[in-house]
Amino acid sequence: IIGQTFGMLSGQPDNVCMTESFHGTAIAWARQGGFFKIKAAPLPTSDESEVGKGDIWRRWVDAEESVRLVLALYIHDSEFATTFHHEPLLRHVRGKLPACNSDELFFAPTAVDWYNIVKKDRFADSQSTHNHVTSTSMSPTVLTTRKAQMFAYASLAGLVAAIQERRASDLDADAKQHFRNLLLTWHQEHYKHIQGPRKNHINLLIFWHAAFMALYADFDMLELSIGRDGRRVAQETREGINDWAASPEARRSILHALLVLRHLEMLPIGLEPAIHVPKAAFYSAMVVYSYIKCKPLADPYMPLEDEMNLPELQVAGSTSILHSNGDKVTIAMFSPVEPSILCNAIDLLRRIGHWEISRKFASILQILLDDLTKA
Repeated sequence: IIGQTFGMLSGQPDNVCMTESFHGTAIAWARQGGFFKIKAAPLPTSDESEVGKGDIWRRWVDAEESVRLVLALYIHDSEFATTFHHEPLLRHVRGKLPACNSDELFFAPTAVDWYNIVKKDRFADSQSTHNHVTSTSMSPTVLTTRKAQMFAYASLAGLVAAIQERRASDLDADAKQHFRNLLLTWHQEHYKHIQGPRKNHINLLIFWHAAFMALYADFDMLELSIGRDGRRVAQETREGINDWAASPEARRSILHALLVLRHLEMLPIGLEPAIHVPKAAFYSAMVVYSYIKCKPLADPYMPLEDEMNLPELQVAGSTSILHSNGDKVTIAMFSPVEPSILCNAIDLLRRIGHWEISRKFASILQILLDDLTKA
């Protein structure tokens, strides 16, 4: 899996294709090794003797690593599906994901620290379960799982993969509303556990906005329109791009593209971004480019008042400014959609991380920017 990650971030098409070729092999190895049968790393049910705590802790670590390995395979599967615009290899159903434990528990440096956190989590979960026993059937294991960034990441990646799979068949209005509701539910369940300087290292709100972009824009068609498969195919997609640029979904895509770039601007300069971040920045710029190139009106895009009431803009942290204190999203938060946004995206891609894929995306966007300035 580490090798796959290197290949995915290399920025070399041959490496990415080769990495995807071995993705099915990695899944097969995991199945043969019994990793998919491990649904959770069981915690001790009672206090153990001091002598056996170290062994119990190490056995738990082995099981927890196996669970997180499977979650990583789900995340990679989603990345490959959206990179190559095809159906995922795995079934991305929430109930199939194994339940990992909290990050605090996983990162405990010693058996003693681990046992102390187990006791604290068990007490907190028992209190939560007692408080909600009449309204929910959630178990303490699920409540602990929701504190884990890895589980939040894999569950969001599963939604993105499901959107991609549905787009390959028929992503109609009902399906889009269904996925919109699922994304809002994901935010409600996980937002409080993924925020803060120490908890935002996976940049999941960037991924969340990118998921909405995948819902409102066909990235495969956008890539075809800029010549990925040749000039003739690009010409054939022109009508579809024009129709999209004139639709309300294009305007929604623009809003989420701007928010992806805003969140990206706020990342600490020394942070190594997660694997989805460069692609999210690239597709954000692609959405802006395609809209500017094909929009029916000459005036620059500015959000409408009605668009400020979109449910995904009203939740905490969505715009990186909005919080739970009642602040409202306003049109003033969004700048006009102009070619300068591509300049910003190119600069961000050149500065984030040290992986070649960011520079590769930046070089493609530079060509698109030159096309807009010449026009």
